[in-house]
Amino acid sequence: MLITKRNVCLFLWLFIFIFVVYTLIHISYQVQTLTKKLETINSKISAEKDSIHTLNAEWAYLTNPKRIERLSMTLLPDLHYGGDQYLALSTKPNHKRGQTRLLTLLQKREPADKM
Repeated sequence: MLITKRNVCLFLWLFIFIFVVYTLIHISYQVQTLTKKLETINSKISAEKDSIHTLNAEWAYLTNPKRIERLSMTLLPDLHYGGDQYLALSTKPNHKRGQTRLLTLLQKREPADKM
């Protein structure tokens, strides 16, 4: 078999054709793989959005002021404060009075049982 221009040209075209077919198949496979990954990621994003929506609804329910007040009345009956026990932000607390009251409370406590 002689190496002629025609044979070289045919071989070159055959090589180009095989290379193009291989490249197209490879790119097609990569596109399929990336499409599957994208679908997986989108489904995870959707699940997280649903989870965030649910958590926001739960948070809104749990932090409802009326619910918190009702629970505090039920579970903490001795710790309810009246309006006279709050200070305006512009007033300064009397620290000496608070310290004296603390000392008085500590002195009134019964001594702990000794072993």
